[in-house]
Amino acid sequence: MESFFALLQKNVLDRQRWSNREELRLAMVVWIERTYHRKRRQRRPGKLTPIEFETINVAPRPPEITNPLSQLNSGQSLALAKKRGVYPGRTPSLDMARAAELREKAAAGVPKSVLAREFGVSRETVYVYLRAGD
Repeated sequence: MESFFALLQKNVLDRQRWSNREELRLAMVVWIERTYHRKRRQRRPGKLTPIEFETINVAPRPPEITNPLSQLNSGQSLALAKKRGVYPGRTPSLDMARAAELREKAAAGVPKSVLAREFGVSRETVYVYLRAGD
């Protein structure tokens, strides 16, 4: 990342004085899109430019290669996996005894944030268990 900023400094910032931030921002965007992204080869993605890397890895695949589950949203995919018996669901954060204890303390007026800390779960999880007990 430091080399990127060094190149930006050398090729854009040090070339001239800019009269306002908008001109500088536009010059930076133009340099990044025209020069850096098109020409600069990256070390990690196989010595490809970012444009080449995206073209290879993000290009649409033919329908026969596409996974049919990728057409579904995550909720539909999980429901289908559960139906097939492949995904049993998330393991509960609290067992039944701890959930009952949580509900009792909540009924006694203990604040939800205190319960969350005490039971090692988020406040949202506390509310989920409280709704499930109704």
